[in-house]
Parts: sequence; C-alpha cells; structure tokens
Amino acid sequence: MQLKEYRMSTESKSSGCIACIVYGCALSVLLLIAIGLTLSGIEKWFGELSKTMSLILNIVSAILFLAIIYGCFRYYRKRTTFFITIDSTTLKIGNYKQSQEFKYTDIKSMSFHLNKTKKHSRITLKLHNGILYKIHSIKDIQHLWNDLISETGHAILSRCTTEIEQNKAVSFSEDHKWRLAVGLLAFCATVFVLLGIAKLLDGSNAVNTVNIIKLITFAIAAIRLSMEYLFMRNSGIILSKDGIKRSAKNSIVFPWKEIASVEKSDIGITLHTQNNHKFKISTRAENFFLFAHFLQNFIPSQCFNKDTVFPARIQIDDSNFRILLDLTKIYDRWSWEFSTQGLAKYNHREIDFILRMEITETSDNVPSEIIDMIKWLYKSIANEEQVIARNISVFPTKGFLGREDWMGLTYSTHKDNLCAILLTENEYNNALLYGSQRILNRLGELYRHYPTIDWNDRDRTEVAYKDEEPMMRSTVRFLDGTTTALFKDDKELYLKFTTSMPTKGLPELLEIESSEPKTFSINTHTVPEADYALMWYPGQEGLFGIAAHGAEKKKVTGCFVVFIPYAKEGEEGIGLLEDGFVIFTSTNNYIKIISAMAKQQNYEWQDDKGKKLFIEWKNE
Repeated sequence: MQLKEYRMSTESKSSGCIACIVYGCALSVLLLIAIGLTLSGIEKWFGELSKTMSLILNIVSAILFLAIIYGCFRYYRKRTTFFITIDSTTLKIGNYKQSQEFKYTDIKSMSFHLNKTKKHSRITLKLHNGILYKIHSIKDIQHLWNDLISETGHAILSRCTTEIEQNKAVSFSEDHKWRLAVGLLAFCATVFVLLGIAKLLDGSNAVNTVNIIKLITFAIAAIRLSMEYLFMRNSGIILSKDGIKRSAKNSIVFPWKEIASVEKSDIGITLHTQNNHKFKISTRAENFFLFAHFLQNFIPSQCFNKDTVFPARIQIDDSNFRILLDLTKIYDRWSWEFSTQGLAKYNHREIDFILRMEITETSDNVPSEIIDMIKWLYKSIANEEQVIARNISVFPTKGFLGREDWMGLTYSTHKDNLCAILLTENEYNNALLYGSQRILNRLGELYRHYPTIDWNDRDRTEVAYKDEEPMMRSTVRFLDGTTTALFKDDKELYLKFTTSMPTKGLPELLEIESSEPKTFSINTHTVPEADYALMWYPGQEGLFGIAAHGAEKKKVTGCFVVFIPYAKEGEEGIGLLEDGFVIFTSTNNYIKIISAMAKQQNYEWQDDKGKKLFIEWKNE
C-alpha cells in the first residue's frame, strides 16, 4: 500500500471552532456562577469582603477565565491538526505537538460508529497495551476504515479464530458514554434511597415494615444496576464454540443450534433464540465488523434475514441460461459460488466463479458486478465471439469489484467445469506472453494449495511483474492450442497436443533447413495425474515447485517446453529449466521432431542419457 494521509475536513474544522466557542462560553458562565455563589457564601459567613480580597478573587477569576480560553484553543488546535498516516506495515497518529507510530499487529480491536449524517462518525482503535485512540471528523473516514480493515482486519480475524479454535471465548464489548451516565444516575438513586431509609428509621418510632422492604429491594436493584453500568459488566456478547452468552456474570450459554434468526439493521445485530431470548449488539462494539463473520461460521445461512435464499437460480433475460448461486466455505470463510447453466448448448464447458467474502460481509451482500460479468461471458459465447483465447479473457474495461488493476480472467479446472480466476494487468500481460499456467502455479504457491486455487480474493497479492525476462522470451513461441507436459520418474517426458493446433508451415517458420534453425517453445498446462508443478520467479536460483500433500514428486508438470537445436554429438538431453522443460537436440533430430509435429504424427525420441520424449496427438 502506498503512503496515505488523512486529516480533518474543512467542515469539521468550522464545526469544531463553533463547538469550542460554545464550550468556552458554557464554562465561562459556569465559572461566573461558581464565583457568584462563592462570594455570596463568604459574605454570608464572614461579612463584606475587603478591597484586597475582592481584588485577589477578581485576579483568580480572570486567570481561570483565561485558562478556559487557552484550554479551548489548545483543544481546537489539537483537533484541527490531527492526522493519521498509513502504509503497508505501520500506522501513525498525531497532531501538531506529538505523534505515535505503531504496527498493525499492535491493534487489539477496532470499532466504527457510522453516523447517519456522516459528520460525527468515529473510529476507535484499542492497542494491546490498553491505549485508546478515537478518530473522528476525518475527511473520507469511510475510506480510512476500509484501509484499516484491509490491513488489520485479517490479523484480528486470525487471532480471534485461533482463540475460538483453542476453546477460548471472544468478547464483543461495547463502550457507550450513555452507559456511564446511566450508571451515575443509578448510583445517585442508590444514595438517595439509602438516605431515605436512614431518615425513615430515624424519624418515626412506628416503622412501616412494608415500606422498608420495598426501599431495601429498590436499593439492591439500584446498586446492581449502577455496578453493571459503571463497570461495564453487561456491555457485550461472548462467543465460543459452545454457543453465545451475555457478558454479565453467571450468564447462561445458549448453544448455536438454539439460534432461530439473525436480524440486521443500521444500528447493530439482534439474535433471536427459540425460547424468545434476544441478544443485541450495536455497531459501536469492539470488532463488530467480525461479529457477522463468526455468526456465519456457526449459524446456517437460512437464519439470516435476507432476500436471497441459497441456493438461488438467476435467469438471464428470456433465455434458458441460468446462474446457480450457492454458498461454500474456503478456508473457514464463507464464499459465493456462481455456476453457469446453459453454456453446454454452445459446445462450451460451464464456468464457475467463486469469491471469498470479506470479513465485513454477510451472505446477502452479493456483488452485482459478478452477475454482469457472467452475463458478458454468456453473451459473448452465444454470439460466437472468441472471449476465451489462450485460456484467458480480457474485460471490456479495466477494473472490477472495486480494484482498478483487475484486467481479465484465466481458467483452471474446478470439478468438471472451468473455474474463472481474476488477473491483474501484469498477470494478464504475462499470461498472454508465457501462458496462464505460470500464473496459476504461482497462485497455488501463494496460497499453499496444489496445483492452484479455484477461488478469488479481491485483495490478494499480485504474482507477476512488469518486463519479466524468462529464458524462453527469445524463442519462437507457439501459443495456440492445448498442450500438456508430464515428466515421469525423471526418464520420460510426455507431450500431448490437440489436433486444433495450427502446425502447418511450422518447418518454414522455424527455418529448419537453414544452417541456424530457430529455437522453439510451447506453453503447456498441468495434468491431473501430476503431483509436482514447477514454479519460477525472476531472480530465482535453482529449481522450485509446489507438490501435493505426501507426493513422491515423480510426476512433474511445467509451464513450457523449449526445443534447442544446437546440441553436439553426445550432448543431447532432456532437462528442467525455470518452470519448464528443455529438449536439447541436434539439428538433424530437431528437423525430424518438427516435421512430425507439422504432420501431427506421434513421435518418440531418446536422448544420449536414455531419457525419452513421447509426442502424442488427441482430438480436442
């Protein structure tokens, strides 16, 4: 993430100035009242004040008045010079006088109170060391919150998830100012009741027992209420694997299976149990943005009050084409799974698109952009447009799902369907030149998922760079058609081509009859039986790859095959390079191989070390 800075908006500065003036005037009036009451009390008890005493009191009053003005000005200056800067690893908060920098991992909890007018919205950050930061009246505060979620939310989610998996409880506590006010009122009521009891006992010989009992009961209730509100003993909800309960002491745990429905609103979430109990939590609670995420892990999606009931079937126009929308879990996070129904009519494999939900989303927040994207794919395929070429597609306009660098799609295999994977601009350009398998293998390595992923994350890391310099860049690259490569037991390399590959004229293209024929490379794809996939990044030394769990790594697949026709006698061989295979052969054998490929004939060749090459053809 690039360095971003957020400051108070001009509107907030103006309103802050007015607020400081109002506060200053109010405090000045209170000061004058206090001075007046003090003078009247002194004159009542000690008589008329001397001129010296009056002068001293006036000086003290003036000093206090100036202190109020200075305090208001300093408060206003702190507010107006407040800033927050964020980058990829750290967060800095401060004003004109001081600032503090800390890492995102130092943040224990976050909450966001979004006011309807958006003028008094507030973000609260709580660090592990107990320090609390309240950020309000910031320009673009919603963007700031989104940036904080993208950088910090996953770390907090991971920590809370680990705590739950370890059978620990996670608390979503609230911290309202009104709770403190109610607590103080309850405390005052307790004092008055106790004074009333004392006066009742002292002022009458005939004590009314019923009134005494009522007052004592009321006093106990008032004490309990004041304790709960003053010390926040009932200010949130606690989640665990077993169920949900209130933060109050000795609360009963309600198992997850007893939750009947979940009601969401702008002010929070309410859970209804089968026994008509209610659990309410407001948007001001610490880490509220994670609350709905955890609910989805424990409660069936049918319990959420939403318009979409899963699985859902979405009809496109008046055609027979449908989109099946369902929910699935990817690494403990709910995801939307979109599956086409109707592409087989056009001799095309059905397409799946899976998107993991953000931690702030629930199942009913279905992104409409995905429906539009699938409509575009369907209409392009129905109109016989070549929307998928070389296993990639490019969007009509750049940008998708709120991310500007999404450029297009590539495809992996998901069940019997094609699975669409989002590509950034650099990934798209790289796949266009060197094949999509390189990108897919890198994504598999990124997520530690062999051979590659079949889902999408909106904020995932980019896995390609601008102007990469692989070895096969300087070769004649043959990009059309579907080719697979499998190297078995470090002895046999199997290349399988589809008959749709336009090989006619290949010998002339490579100038095989000349004294210096051109080197030749082919982009390849993985095969299901492979258990190890080669992978390469610029600057990488040695061979590297990703493997299936428990694999013997005896069936290797790669992203390309390059033929080099300059081997001397006794130096011919088959080897591995970067994330592909090298066939180093003599010019005579090169001519035989290319001639067989031009005629789409099966071919077998053996190098000087006994390794074999098998070229096979199949109908697409």
